[in-house]
Amino acid sequence: MSGFKEAHQRLFSFDLAHMPFRLIGLPKEMIAQRGLVAKKYVTTMDAPGEVLPAPLIEGINILARWARLKGLPRGLLFSTRPFNLTELTVLVKDPYSRSGQNEMQAVVLAIRGFSLNDAMPHWDKSHVLQIPNEEPRSRYSIAVTSWKTKNKSWVASVMRKPDPDLTRYARLNRLLNSVISQPKGAEYCILAELSLPARWFMRMAKHMRRRGISLIAGIEYLHARRKSVRNQVWAALSHDGLGFASLIIYRQDKQHPALHEELELKRLAGLELKPEKRWTAPPVIQHGDFRFALLVCSELTNISYRAALRGDIDALFVPEWNQDTRSFNALVESSALDIHAYIIQCNDRQYGDSRIRAPYKDDWMRDLLRVKGGINDYCVTGRIDVRSLRQFQSSHRSPE
Repeated sequence: MSGFKEAHQRLFSFDLAHMPFRLIGLPKEMIAQRGLVAKKYVTTMDAPGEVLPAPLIEGINILARWARLKGLPRGLLFSTRPFNLTELTVLVKDPYSRSGQNEMQAVVLAIRGFSLNDAMPHWDKSHVLQIPNEEPRSRYSIAVTSWKTKNKSWVASVMRKPDPDLTRYARLNRLLNSVISQPKGAEYCILAELSLPARWFMRMAKHMRRRGISLIAGIEYLHARRKSVRNQVWAALSHDGLGFASLIIYRQDKQHPALHEELELKRLAGLELKPEKRWTAPPVIQHGDFRFALLVCSELTNISYRAALRGDIDALFVPEWNQDTRSFNALVESSALDIHAYIIQCNDRQYGDSRIRAPYKDDWMRDLLRVKGGINDYCVTGRIDVRSLRQFQSSHRSPE
């Protein structure tokens, strides 16, 4: 048995095992650890500068640092299944900053053999994340899901125990397949807060991208050091700035827990919610010609966040797991008018009130869609008219 184990470790270090070597560098929450070798058994190459070009060594050194590996691992130097661009945006701490862009250039040249251009996603001077994608369009279709995460699954994620809901993966596949099969299609699909385990996200996002759908989902708690967790929303957004279709991952932290959430995290496991990346004003994303922002559940109650977004976005996505639908009803209705943008709210199915709210003059037009309840998971697609919203906002006096 020890001989088989040593042979597996050697093959894995050379990226010749069944599991690709690159998976050792991705966050543990995203990758099943079965079949992966501990980092201390990874073999490295000594003095490669004599036979390998300097740009390759430079890029692999950066990549090894990102993956928290010592030396120059052979599995990165001579990779048979190298990291793709989507995985690199997850691996690096801040892939869209100036320093992150420079390092990404070196890494992609080393492992993929081509140089990134200026059309890569980046934060501009106004701190807006610019993501080139397709030609401008006037309308966007949004698939709002009604998906139930059982309370026992939430408790299991807090206490780092196996998910007791054995139907969850099959239910999620059926739900996303129903989104893909919509007759008129969709450009974006949103899932509720804490609805998706991180290890499923990449697979689901790639599946959706084949149909041109960008996935926005609340991710299950990510456990960090010192008894802390992170509550994040991830957006897998299509990107065509490199001359071919690709997918980039944007991750945003919930800055503060809701009151009940804070109490339950402490009661069940002595945990505290701490964001990985802090911000004071909600980040804005320019995806092609569509400008939007993300707020997670109770963050919508922060009036300073809403004020910072006023007049600066076309739409606000709000993944939630929220029982207090009456209070949030008032918040959504007022936010659509004072931010003057479309509000896309996606709540857990057991509480409902998922909707797309628009700042129309006539009351009967304001809820483009609104759903609640049901015993099965489903989605409803609505269409937002960004061009007409901007035309209205460009008028000095409100037109009829």
